[in-house]
Amino acid sequence: MKMENLREEINQQRQDEHAFIKWWRREHDFLNFELLERFLDHDDEEDVKWLEGYELLTTEQMWRELKERAGDRVERVKRTKAGDIISWQRKEKGEQTCPFTPESIMTIFDVETRGTVLD
Repeated sequence: MKMENLREEINQQRQDEHAFIKWWRREHDFLNFELLERFLDHDDEEDVKWLEGYELLTTEQMWRELKERAGDRVERVKRTKAGDIISWQRKEKGEQTCPFTPESIMTIFDVETRGTVLD
């Protein structure tokens, strides 16, 4: 399958609330999570032979993935006007706060998992 075909397939399934993609390789050796837009920006000519399957995720679903891996180090703090924030207890750097956005969730997820999620 070419990336162009995969992009078309994803865009047919995609809903407004989908901000992430979870995908896995044929080897089933790890899971990968990416911002959906970043994934869709892959080169059109690239073969996606390595892709076995994928699932589109909402921000809430990805938040649950992050909580599962980071546990008490991340907390969603409800705000009224400015939107929610994430309180993140980093191991060496102490507390950091970030807006509750797909980009922040992905950044924290990548740091917490070191880019590798075992299946």
